[in-house]
Amino acid sequence: MTKAPEKSPAPFPSATFRGVGIICAAQLLAVFGEHIFLFNGLPLWAYDHLGGRSGVSLALAAVTLPALASYPAGLIAGRFAPRRTLLTCAAVRTVLSLLLLLGTLFAVEATGVYNAALLLFFTAAISLTDSFFMPVLKAALPLWSGEQEAARARANALMEAADVPGFLLGPGVAVLLYQRSKGSLSIVDATFAATYLLAFVFLLFLPKHRVPEKRDVCTPTSLQGTSSTVTSSWHQAAPLLGVWTSSMFVLGMTQALALPFVRETLRGSEAIYGILATIFGVGITVGASATSLAAVLRLSPLQRVTLFLLFAGTGLCLTAGNGTLLAAGVGWLFGGAGFAGVTVTMTTYLQGAAAQTKRAGLIGLTHSLEAAGVALGSIVSASTSYYVGIRGALAIGGLILIVGAGATYLARNKTAARHPAEPDLT
Repeated sequence: MTKAPEKSPAPFPSATFRGVGIICAAQLLAVFGEHIFLFNGLPLWAYDHLGGRSGVSLALAAVTLPALASYPAGLIAGRFAPRRTLLTCAAVRTVLSLLLLLGTLFAVEATGVYNAALLLFFTAAISLTDSFFMPVLKAALPLWSGEQEAARARANALMEAADVPGFLLGPGVAVLLYQRSKGSLSIVDATFAATYLLAFVFLLFLPKHRVPEKRDVCTPTSLQGTSSTVTSSWHQAAPLLGVWTSSMFVLGMTQALALPFVRETLRGSEAIYGILATIFGVGITVGASATSLAAVLRLSPLQRVTLFLLFAGTGLCLTAGNGTLLAAGVGWLFGGAGFAGVTVTMTTYLQGAAAQTKRAGLIGLTHSLEAAGVALGSIVSASTSYYVGIRGALAIGGLILIVGAGATYLARNKTAARHPAEPDLT
């Protein structure tokens, strides 16, 4: 009696859903720690000890510049088993965070002050490790979620939602710990290391994923899975990648100007900064949820990106134009929603643009572009704000996003006119 062929598992069967859940739980912890130290605690310390706006730009550059290595890192890491690579990278970054804690504690004990070079070196090393971790994580996620576009979109939305507690609570916790330690980073460092350690423990329970086929290519609406179609899609995706990089440039400017905006424009305290950062996190929740709605409404990737860029650009222009706490709150809400929507849309599309074995390098390329944009935006923000003011710099960022939305819309129309017979992004 011959055995009936097994049916392909549906998206999110219990075993694979457990894998997605564990990944999201680990990310929740890791991102929470990163927003306590890397994106809030370290900039607070840098603003107070390394020269105000320039210090914040330097600290954020140390966080973002190592991610320029994401493309080669993704190509290298993609050659190995995803689960093993994730565990290795998680272990390395945990060790580095513990060494950062010990190094800063000994430096303070010996000299009474922090060694800025030591602090930024370990920060950069942790970010470099993440350059291997994140491309593999995003590339391998469909192995647990399922390859269907709806399943990938849902998994990516869950991943983005896992970042939300970091955005919502991280700034407030960072400000509280920084104030309680009277400008010291020791408690902030310890919390950061603890979250990385717990994230690693979660990943130890990550189940084995399904084995990808030799040519494991998705077939979403925009791509049909043939070699010629995947190749031809890249001239269509070029505008999307260009707009992605410019939006990350504006995100870098926004991150670097957030604290100076609160301190110098609103004349507020760290608590006000924490409130605005929390509102930005609420916006991320809204944006991640809106991507699922956009998929239900069958909006194409270019249509989604156009919409989300308009949201983010409008938010920054509103913040810059009014310069009040209320306007900043609404603007940060719009900005968080816009940036989150663009990120989820890009990730979902790129996961379907190549075979599983090539995804890590492909997503690594986008991470390199993201790092280049964020790092350049962080560096340029200081000099730009000195010439046109903080509100002027935020307005420039908002206009860049609005122009990017217009360019995306025009690219959509041109693509449809030139290649009407091809399945495309439009």
